[in-house]
Amino acid sequence: MATGTGKTYTALGCLERVLGKTSSIVAVITFPWNHLLLQWEKALGEFNFHWDSLIAVSQEKDWKKTLRETVIDIELGRKKKIAILISHDSFSSEFFRKQIKEVSTAAPCIVVADEVHGLGAPQRKKGLLDFYSYRLGLSATPERYFDDKGTRYLLDYFGGVVFEFPLKKAINTINPITNETYLTPYDYFLRFVPLEENEVEEYLKLTSQIVRHINRAQKDYEVKERLEQLLFRRAKIIKGAKNKLKVLEEIVTEIGLKNLEHTLVYCDEELLNNVISFFNEKGVISHRFTMEEGIIPQKRFGGLSERDFYLEKFGKGIYQVLVAIKCLDEGVDVPPARRAILMASSGNPREFIQRIGRILRRYPGKNRAQVYDMVAYVPRELLSDDMSKIEKSVLEREFKRCEEIAACAENWLEVTNELFSKRREML
Repeated sequence: MATGTGKTYTALGCLERVLGKTSSIVAVITFPWNHLLLQWEKALGEFNFHWDSLIAVSQEKDWKKTLRETVIDIELGRKKKIAILISHDSFSSEFFRKQIKEVSTAAPCIVVADEVHGLGAPQRKKGLLDFYSYRLGLSATPERYFDDKGTRYLLDYFGGVVFEFPLKKAINTINPITNETYLTPYDYFLRFVPLEENEVEEYLKLTSQIVRHINRAQKDYEVKERLEQLLFRRAKIIKGAKNKLKVLEEIVTEIGLKNLEHTLVYCDEELLNNVISFFNEKGVISHRFTMEEGIIPQKRFGGLSERDFYLEKFGKGIYQVLVAIKCLDEGVDVPPARRAILMASSGNPREFIQRIGRILRRYPGKNRAQVYDMVAYVPRELLSDDMSKIEKSVLEREFKRCEEIAACAENWLEVTNELFSKRREML
């Protein structure tokens, strides 16, 4: 189901059905990041479930002791209905697997896996035990990027896809309760950003090394690791292209400083400080949003966690812009957000689908959202014939990503024409 269309509540509706059929149950809800715990806890409260125990793993220092005691209580019949909120990493741990194996002999177990694609990784899929009588996986993007084996494992374990509500349908289908489409329509704007000459030099140097490593990497693990490092370094050049700062200024000028409220900017860590400085110089109130903000409520944040404090200020317009790196992708609710500027993207569909999903949630007064997308490239005149062929395949992947985002945009025809022209010009 597309981001923002109600996966959480759909899952809890399923859980409600299961609870109505059994007198005892151990419900395990697992998610990729600890900050999603509070959102699940809140949603569970709205359904008024009656649990004998609710264990929030990341918030309890002695969760292992609490869980062990609870397992004993279930085995002795002192407790019947238990809910456990747990991150994917803890869910797959040896300790947790052992507890589930033991408790499953006394009560049926259900697993609800949020952002289920994350459980296809080798270590994490150890948590997908046969002892779960009921299984539900949730995702906007269930296919794992370049991991067919992990994708097949997940589909087999959860029994395939049972329901779909994709982005295009969510943007074009009227919700009978609100008389609006389920998600906010959006416009998509492309900005092509040339690399500087010194960046091109390093980029092409890395590309030459990548070509030499590709064939050998299939048979040699050390070469494969080296190849991954080279690909990462080359991607960093694209994500951190200095000309993106000039293009950011052009976009901000086009939008207008007074209209920047509720804007999300996604950038690479190389550009983070420069982007923050840029907004400070323009008098725009912004704040960085990374993986380092705390999720534990604190007095200095008015009883909120640091993360929720910044999101609340952003929602109220006190912070006009949030500048995010490696964050604000999966599961974070920021309904007031109405504009995303993508300064850094990968070819992974999950990343860009999750990112634009942050700005498409319905919110009072939000009738249209905007996505600005920067595509960095090597100028054609700086490429040799051999390198030109290689770079064409790289650009094709970027064009494919752009076409996927454009397909559901309100201005899709305009963007499609632009992409057609750019293809002829650049390829």
